[in-house]
Amino acid sequence: MKTSEDIEQAILIGTIIKRRRKSLMMNLREFAAEAGVSTGEVWKWEEGVHLPRSHHQRKLVQILGVKSWDELIRE
Repeated sequence: MKTSEDIEQAILIGTIIKRRRKSLMMNLREFAAEAGVSTGEVWKWEEGVHLPRSHHQRKLVQILGVKSWDELIRE
């Protein structure tokens, strides 16, 4: 079961991913294709339903132009 802290963290990270995606002028479909996932999966990340798995985190770091996952989530 997720704690309220886990939920808050997932929502915060989702907001960061969404903001970064939009700053790259990518729509959901383009971003999902680049990440190798469905648009539904990206939506779940951005809405804080769940966090990206570690192998997706590595891909997101590349797409979003940050050095590490930690750098991304510290925004």
